[in-house]
Amino acid sequence: MLRMLLLLFVSFGASSHEIKYSKDDGEVYVMNGEVKKSFDFDENSSGNSERWFDFFNGKPAIVNDSNSLNSFSSYATLIYHNDDFYIDCIYIEFKSNKNGIYDKTGFCGLEKKIVNGYGNVESYIASFSDKISRQISDIDTSRLISGKNDYLAIVSYRDKNTTLNKVYESKESLIAGDYEYLIISGDSCKRYKKSPWVVYYENKKTISFETKMSRNGNVFLVGAKYEENDGLCMNFNPAKVDSRKAYIYRGGKVTTSYLIKGDFINYLYSDDSNHLCEVVYINEKNKEVSGSLLCSDINFGVK
Repeated sequence: MLRMLLLLFVSFGASSHEIKYSKDDGEVYVMNGEVKKSFDFDENSSGNSERWFDFFNGKPAIVNDSNSLNSFSSYATLIYHNDDFYIDCIYIEFKSNKNGIYDKTGFCGLEKKIVNGYGNVESYIASFSDKISRQISDIDTSRLISGKNDYLAIVSYRDKNTTLNKVYESKESLIAGDYEYLIISGDSCKRYKKSPWVVYYENKKTISFETKMSRNGNVFLVGAKYEENDGLCMNFNPAKVDSRKAYIYRGGKVTTSYLIKGDFINYLYSDDSNHLCEVVYINEKNKEVSGSLLCSDINFGVK
């Protein structure tokens, strides 16, 4: 399991209010003067899953840990303001048991109000790990494992000015969970090594890269260091369209939609019976476009 740390104390100061957990009462609470504000929450351990109250990045957090189809830990950090509890961030540490890809992604600025107990946000929290699982577990790693490619590059994010690629430099890097991020904007390239967290801020529409550190027994995330305009950045391109127009197939039938030469894609798998390769294309609005291309229209990169 990916469980990071279980601390022996369960309280945190948020503004003038201290968020605490009472195992006996099954609640997370603060004291607002003499008035207790709380929501229902019970720690739980059953089968391959665990749930408990802990701390992450200096804040109280609800932690969910699972080691079933995939291995993941999620950390939903809590804040208290305006007489209500909110989920501020959700961090997901994930390892796909299908293809071996390891990932650490955070989503902040969520401001999700907790109403009528943990049960009403349980599915909301789970939706973030489900999203990561869906995006990552279908990525093909067999070409890297078999030696057809020397590296694996995955398009993780894209907007009009920026492309974010996640790179495993070798088969050994994939097995070790050692990845890096390349953020490319025009002629500029920043390279973040040593498997950093990538954190998306919903309210600011920004991205940060952070690394874990421990201080006085607590886990914090701090800004990750990067190398700028590294000459190796452009050596790790994802798979891309290699023909002038590559028409998208759905259900085995060609559509009028197409990608153009040079478009980067994430390769999922191929169907040898019809020579189609399932891919995902991320457009400039960071929206996923799924479909199939003729495998002959794809440049998978050279060894």
